[in-house]
Amino acid sequence: LHVRSRRQRQMCIRDSPKGGCQMKIIKKSKRYNHVYQYENKSGVFWGFRYRYYDFSNKRREVTRNGFNSERAAVQALAEKQSEINNNYLSDDSITIAEWYQYHIDINKANADGENGNWSRNTLINRQSVLEYYIKPTIGHVKLSRLTLSLYQSEYIEFLKTKLSANTVKLYHRFMVIALNAAVKHKKIKENPILDATLPNDRNVKQDKFISVEELKTITDYVEQKENITNLTGYMTLLYTGMRVGELRALKWKNIDFDTNMIQVYASYSNQVYSLTKGKNKRIIPVDESLIELLKSYKKWCVKRSSGMLSEEDYVFISEQTGKIIASTHFYQVMKRITKATGIKVSPHTLRHTHSALLISQNQPLKAIAKRLGNTEQVLSEHYGHVIDSVDQSV
Repeated sequence: LHVRSRRQRQMCIRDSPKGGCQMKIIKKSKRYNHVYQYENKSGVFWGFRYRYYDFSNKRREVTRNGFNSERAAVQALAEKQSEINNNYLSDDSITIAEWYQYHIDINKANADGENGNWSRNTLINRQSVLEYYIKPTIGHVKLSRLTLSLYQSEYIEFLKTKLSANTVKLYHRFMVIALNAAVKHKKIKENPILDATLPNDRNVKQDKFISVEELKTITDYVEQKENITNLTGYMTLLYTGMRVGELRALKWKNIDFDTNMIQVYASYSNQVYSLTKGKNKRIIPVDESLIELLKSYKKWCVKRSSGMLSEEDYVFISEQTGKIIASTHFYQVMKRITKATGIKVSPHTLRHTHSALLISQNQPLKAIAKRLGNTEQVLSEHYGHVIDSVDQSV
């Protein structure tokens, strides 16, 4: 058995089927990295081997041989390096699916939930769109070859057969954002899908929030029939506009009983404690009535934990286990409320209702957006008719 030394292996550029060396390096250039002189059956030539990392941090290699002089090899290497540095080499090989995955990777947080632009739920949603809608349709298409007509016929039309008009618009927006990033990174010159034709939702949109009268009915039911965890959680969702993940992540250290403030710094979903959606940390002032309810609930929690309650403990815990409530806990509570009162309600309904009530009180949109961790644009899109009615009454 013949085993070549490390030095011998380095000298061989390509191995023959018999384990021999078709091409042997004679020497490496003293002036230029990556350039070498080699010998094969046809004579002595120059070549280069250049290793680099592509846009997805995968290691790549370019090898060229057959140059009659060192100068010719160096010139060819310089041209190839310029081509790579100007992002032309990798662009032709990137598929839409590869770029979309890269776009996800550069925006997701690390294992500690830090240094990311997206929340975990946003990440899961984007990844799901990639797997179930992009890959089966246009995922294989080269990024540089995507056209509006191809996008319209293969992607949008496919989505229309599977999803509602609003969801089609949402998933189109995901693609627009990803391709805008490709333009920014100079992978493509322009975004070809900006003028895509999207479906119209012909269904009349119903308000996502409930009236004051309905709210009173629901609140009366919760006060009379639900336990203290469910009552306190319901009132906290209503008075703060928190998301369920943010409510679950709430710890006792986040509640300032002296200043009537609640810090919303994190979200807890899918067994992961991470930053809030959009990384929007905020401090919410709340009414004295909610603070008093939370004080009573804290006393109950102290008793439930045999006096071992810590400021690092989660606020909302199960009566049965004493551990943090399940992610579906308040959805089940809302189902009971809906069945008992006949008023359809969900945790997100309470968030929308909180927003609508603040708008109807003529609170500044900027302040409401900050309180909810949203933008004024989002508020305008969802509550435009409420805003209009307030404007007309002023």
